[in-house]
Amino acid sequence: MTRAVQMAGCCRVSAPSRFPGVSASPEPSTPSNSATTHVQPQHPTAVVQHTLTPAELIPIEHRGVLVLGDRSVTFDKWIPLCDPPGIHFSQQISELFHHWNSSDLVMLNGEGVPVKYWDKLFKYLAEEMQQLGSEDAFWAKYTDSNGEKLRYKEILSQLKAARIATNAMDVRNAKLYFGGDLTRPDTNGVFMYRKGSCMHVLTKNDAIASAWRDLLLRDAAIALQWYNIVASQHPNAPV
Repeated sequence: MTRAVQMAGCCRVSAPSRFPGVSASPEPSTPSNSATTHVQPQHPTAVVQHTLTPAELIPIEHRGVLVLGDRSVTFDKWIPLCDPPGIHFSQQISELFHHWNSSDLVMLNGEGVPVKYWDKLFKYLAEEMQQLGSEDAFWAKYTDSNGEKLRYKEILSQLKAARIATNAMDVRNAKLYFGGDLTRPDTNGVFMYRKGSCMHVLTKNDAIASAWRDLLLRDAAIALQWYNIVASQHPNAPV
């Protein structure tokens, strides 16, 4: 994510993952290479989940864990992050140093997230920017008809919907390739997991989709066969 980190500081932080104004995770000894976000010294109230919710009160299916060095924060994944305060660390280096190891600019379930860990919160934005090729391409996609850049939650919502759709498509593709049987020997067991002494088939779309994508990357023979299947059915479709 180095490129994302370097580009992150070029714009305001108004979106979710390591994108605008977010620093990726450079080494602590070189914070100046990481973030250029812009923070006003009199920053507004910190952004997200500032009220602490005990982990045991968060439904299991909602729980997320963010590792922050030697500690971890359990939070509710279903509570979206709000927009962080406008930041430009490139113009306020002292503020970057001040918030690098300890900061309350962004709160997660009542705990401040140091700037050096913001990449863990904002990764989806940076990944999307990298995939699109540039910050300009990112904002061309995530600007509304009135010319206003979409806000964090709006972009995050679109990215989440896109991930769900992509995962669903990849699950269909995997089942199509293996004839609906994800336990076949030629799957190499990638759709199975062990629980206790028993093996089970993956059931969640994101897990199946991830396993299918990994399989296509690792197994050239299966990737070629899949390419031929798609090409024969949809000659003009990208694979």
